[in-house]
Amino acid sequence: MSGLYYRCDPLPPPPAVRSIYPVVTRPHLKGVPMTTRPQVRSTRRGSIVPMLAVCVTALFMFVALAVDLGMLMVARTEFQNAADTGALTGTRNLDNKPASTDNNKVLAEAQARVVIKQNLNLSTAFTDAEIQSVTVGTYDYSSALGLFQLSYPASI
Repeated sequence: MSGLYYRCDPLPPPPAVRSIYPVVTRPHLKGVPMTTRPQVRSTRRGSIVPMLAVCVTALFMFVALAVDLGMLMVARTEFQNAADTGALTGTRNLDNKPASTDNNKVLAEAQARVVIKQNLNLSTAFTDAEIQSVTVGTYDYSSALGLFQLSYPASI
């Protein structure tokens, strides 16, 4: 008969090794396999429910904190966007023509307020009470210092 075949012989028993550790006998567990533990009643029955309640409460608190911080960052971004659009609109309306009075400052401030009120903060439009101030200033070159300085003329 030709071909390959495998032969499975049982392994010989391992040689007896003497342990350096003493053999521990447990007469109270006679007849019980060593892999099982004796049944011992816990004195802390039901302690998982309070622990679960504390952990779930802490988890909900961290989720609420994350949502609040997210809303705070969104509101801050929307406030900054409204201020930026108002500043850009006001700047566009300023002119440096000799015929205009005070660089057309009154129109620039009014247009800036209108554009700020068109922006939304958390799905609510801005109101006049939320706009603290709109200030128009200029950069003037100081030849003594050799740099530009910001100056705010008195409000009209």
